[in-house]
Order: sequence, then C-alpha cells, then structure tokens
Amino acid sequence: MRCAHVRGGAGSRIHLILAAAVATALLTLGGRPPIAAAAPSVPGSGTIAAASVITLNTPEFGNSALGPDAPPNTGPVWNGQYWLVPLTTGDRAQIVVTLLSNSSNFAVGVWPPGTTDETISSTSPVATGGVNMTFTPAVTGTYVVLIGTQSGAWGDQDGPFSFAVTALHQAFAYLPPRLTIAPHGHVVVLVRYMDGTPVTGSALRLRLVGVWKDTSYVPASRHTLGVAPVVSGRAVFTFHLPPRLRGSAIRIFVQGGAAGWLTVTSRASLVHVT
Repeated sequence: MRCAHVRGGAGSRIHLILAAAVATALLTLGGRPPIAAAAPSVPGSGTIAAASVITLNTPEFGNSALGPDAPPNTGPVWNGQYWLVPLTTGDRAQIVVTLLSNSSNFAVGVWPPGTTDETISSTSPVATGGVNMTFTPAVTGTYVVLIGTQSGAWGDQDGPFSFAVTALHQAFAYLPPRLTIAPHGHVVVLVRYMDGTPVTGSALRLRLVGVWKDTSYVPASRHTLGVAPVVSGRAVFTFHLPPRLRGSAIRIFVQGGAAGWLTVTSRASLVHVT
C-alpha cells in the first residue's frame, strides 16, 4: 500500500498516524491473535533471492499483482510475493492473511530453509493452506513463504493483502524416570528443543513440583519445591523435603514457560527418599 506526494509538516504526521491506526485495526478484526504495534512493512519480492526477512508477530503488507507467476509445481499459489521467515524447530507457527480491497481466493505456501529460485520447483513445501494456516517447522532456519492468488481457483483476484506470522516456541523438559534422593539436595533437569538441541538464551523459568500425601487419609497434593531458569539447556533446582518423607516414594515433575513459549511440562519421575 503506497502513498505518493507526502509533504512534510503537521499534515503528513497526521496522515501517518491515521495510516498506522487503520493498519492495526485491520489486523485485529475477526478475533485474530494479538499482533505487535506496526513497524515499517517489509516489502514482498518477486524472487526468493531478493526476498526480505520479516519479524515475527509484526504486520506486513503485500500485493500479489506486483509479483510474477509462480514457478511450476509450487503448490497452491499461482501469482504472489515471497518473504523469508526465521523459525525454530518445534515452533507452533501460524500465518494469517487478511485480504484487502477486491482481492480474493488466496493461498499460502512454505518451503524449507535453503530453497532457492532454482530449486523451488523440485522442492516439496513443508506446509500449504489458505489464509489461516498453522504448521510446525522440523528444523531451525529461515523459511520461504509465498503468498498470492490460488492456483486453479475460479474467480481469483490479484490485489493487496496484509499478513502476520506468529510463533510460539516449544521445549521439552526431561527428568530421570526414577531417582533416589535425600530430603535435601539438587535436581538437574535437561531442557531441549524438538530436535534434541539444548535450549539456550531463553527467558524460560521452570517450577519443580513434588506430589505426595500430607496425611494418609487425603489425596496426594502438589508442592512447589523450587523455581529455576533454563541456562544452557539445564535447570538446576535446590530442594528441601519434609523429614517425615524419609523412606517413602513421591513423584516430581517440572512445569513452566515464558512469554512467546508454549507451556513446558515434563513427565513425572518416581522418587525414593532416603
């Protein structure tokens, strides 16, 4: 979406403020997930080689009429524009497209990292769908996204659109299935991405939870034993159990998260307290 002949002064500032407000309103209609405040839009490209990397959770704008016909065997998109999207293995990624003006019958295709203009026709997309699609990337890297009119659709109409790519990171926490511990000590929890690589540089914080009966005639209840950050793929907890648990068996697990992450929950471990 372009505005020509913008002059300086208060008038132009008012126009820019109104444009930003309209863009934000368009992206929040219809129960869309929350999107960050509008940053300068990254223009789409007619080729992968010239495509720009977008920022997650940020509204972007494109126009399929500005893009060439897609190469053969590129799935559902007939005519559109390319962007590049950085994603992490295991992310719950979502692409939501809002059609503007008279645009109609759009589709989305996503290709794996390393796809080029020369290889896209012989590379299988990792995900295809309509204007609201979700997928989980198998590897960490920069993915190719093509958005435009749908191949073979009757009544498809090129034109402007807005879209946003959102992603929630996913991690997995691991405890040994069985442990023997004293009432006081340390427990190390390993935290990994879906492909097994350690989680680093995140804001993840996990809570160590113990499950046991406070007395024989009540159900088992949960007790928080400690909270720890995830550092270099590990969360180290210092715990103190009630002395009366000596000689008994309890269960422990970890749970937690952070903004931009799915909730992390480990399997429970059987613990013998000595």
